[in-house]
Amino acid sequence: MKKFTLAFFFFSMFFATPIVAQDYELRFDIVNKTEINLYGIYVTDVNTGGWGNDIIPNDMFEHDTVVTVSIDVDNNTLCEYDIRITDDSEDSVEFSDVDFCELETLTLLMDNNGDLYYTVE
Repeated sequence: MKKFTLAFFFFSMFFATPIVAQDYELRFDIVNKTEINLYGIYVTDVNTGGWGNDIIPNDMFEHDTVVTVSIDVDNNTLCEYDIRITDDSEDSVEFSDVDFCELETLTLLMDNNGDLYYTVE
């Protein structure tokens, strides 16, 4: 019986370790359909004060282009994030409580008044 228990223990540890050690990420696309170029997109989970780094890979996020975003996650990662978007004159708009866990594509748009809004897919 001791051999079976010991073998089961090692077998369990061997297969459990890779599952715990795996890296996960939230991955989605942001599409710029605003008719303007954007110069900064910042995200932070809803429980964090301040903004993180700009997630645009280049200096500018041009109209009619797509940026793929990857955010590393762990057991403490939340699904709800806030987004801050800036233009070339440093004007910004913020969206709160965006569910990144269910997000595949976030499309940024501009209405007739020049206000930014988004849709999700």
